[in-house]
Amino acid sequence: MTIKADARKHYDALREVLYPEHGEREGVTVVSVLRALPDWCAMASADGHDDLVYEVKEDLRKRVRSARIILGYDAPQRMLKDSVCGDCGGALIVADDASSDVRCIGTPEAPSCGTKYFRWQWIELLEGEGA
Repeated sequence: MTIKADARKHYDALREVLYPEHGEREGVTVVSVLRALPDWCAMASADGHDDLVYEVKEDLRKRVRSARIILGYDAPQRMLKDSVCGDCGGALIVADDASSDVRCIGTPEAPSCGTKYFRWQWIELLEGEGA
């Protein structure tokens, strides 16, 4: 339902900036809306509506991520409580099901340094040697 509502909201916003003289169309399906969004985002970006395009992409990226977790394609991620990055002191994040590498996500003051601890290095993290 949230995908449907967000898609419709962004479709209407893009239609308003791209086709302001056209009235609202009745009976547009969600599938049609989702198919139109990429092309309309490209058109809106070319017309200088970058803020709107960014908002659309961010909202739909979050929905795709949620859908992938719900459908079992991805696992939610969690920060590690008692370990920090050995290079910059940033927070570390990993998939709940331990299916990913541990990676630095930085601090509120500084972005990630890009350090990754591969799964075969986890024992070093646990023993305090890698972080």
